[in-house]
Amino acid sequence: MSDSKLPSEELDLLRELVNVAMGLSASELASLFNYFVKLKVPVINIESVEELPETILKNSIFSEDEEIIAIRQLFNNNGIIKGEGIILLNKKTRESVLPLLGLSEEDADSEMISDFLMELSGQLMGSCLSNLLKQFYSSPTSYDPLEIIASDDSLRKFAYRAMETGDSYYEDILCSKIDFLIDKVNFQCDMFILFDPASLPNLRKALRKVLEESL
Repeated sequence: MSDSKLPSEELDLLRELVNVAMGLSASELASLFNYFVKLKVPVINIESVEELPETILKNSIFSEDEEIIAIRQLFNNNGIIKGEGIILLNKKTRESVLPLLGLSEEDADSEMISDFLMELSGQLMGSCLSNLLKQFYSSPTSYDPLEIIASDDSLRKFAYRAMETGDSYYEDILCSKIDFLIDKVNFQCDMFILFDPASLPNLRKALRKVLEESL
């Protein structure tokens, strides 16, 4: 399936709103690292669950054989919009946070690094999702605890297991993919936002409302 399930004006608006949300999240990340954060245009698709693995492999900044860590968080805005966010990191990303922790590679504590990456992932996902959803709804978004759903797995192995993880038993999903890149410190991360199919009618309704108000 493809973008065609969303009318072009709704798709363009959603891409614009995701752009705004990821820009705000990138500003927070830039403040943390004190470096400019590069962003790419978000990729937005409606997929069947069977297509999700290839979508991840096609759109990820990581190669399919690269070892990654995947961190997942469910979100829910009063049952109106719900889904999950998944952040993918690689070994270079983990090494890039060592200076922030005041550690050298020899002194690195794996548990401390994992805790920091969990916290960082939570900040990125929470910031991006809240900045996106508050453009539609005034009610706050709730988040489940973060969980690591892959550690040192290849991207391909993770991608084909992703559709069998927890609440990801979806038929059709709206998948939004975002990249955060900081070349100077080798920081790279993918963020995939998967919207529950039951949320799609509500999301379309919210998009149409924004479009009507802009006329």
